[in-house]
Amino acid sequence: MVCVGKRVFHCKYTHSVFGHTLGLMLSSPRVLVLCFRTTRRRAIHTWFMRFPLTVLFVDHLGQIVDQVYRKPWSIYTPNRPAQYIVEIPGRIATKRGDRVTFK
Repeated sequence: MVCVGKRVFHCKYTHSVFGHTLGLMLSSPRVLVLCFRTTRRRAIHTWFMRFPLTVLFVDHLGQIVDQVYRKPWSIYTPNRPAQYIVEIPGRIATKRGDRVTFK
């Protein structure tokens, strides 16, 4: 589970390069957390996506350092480095500085 503010989402975690590359491409809507060993700026793409999503870039302390709402077939590079990327189908209301808790 991942908690964003007061909202709780059941999610899938991925730690592998393959999982990071595949993300939610060609899948049904669900929440996905991409976990990385280091904190860096990592671009995301929504190629082959069937739905728009909110992407949260979270640092090692659980703070949202950047966020974006993306429609299919786009690319985005965050302004700040992150250790986790949370992909949530649809649009959710968050802001930079909000806390994210992983359970």
